[in-house]
Amino acid sequence: MVSNYEPYERVLEDTVLRLMRTDDVIVIQVISKKRPEEAKVAFYKSVFNNLNAKLNIREEDLLISIVENTSVD
Repeated sequence: MVSNYEPYERVLEDTVLRLMRTDDVIVIQVISKKRPEEAKVAFYKSVFNNLNAKLNIREEDLLISIVENTSVD
C-alpha cells in the first residue's frame, strides 16, 4: 500500500539519532518473518541504493521499519 501525506500531516520524531529530515522523507514499513541482521542490513542498503539512483534521496530522508511476524500471526 502506498499513501501520500502532506508535511503537516506527518510526525517523524527521532529522539536518539538527531537526524535532520526534510519534507521529502520516505517511510517504508515492512512486515516480515524474522531475518538475520545481515539480511536486514543488506535490504536497507538495497532499498536506499535503488531509491537514491532514481530519486537522489538523502540517507536521512529514508526511514525503514521492519515489523517481525510469525506464521501464527
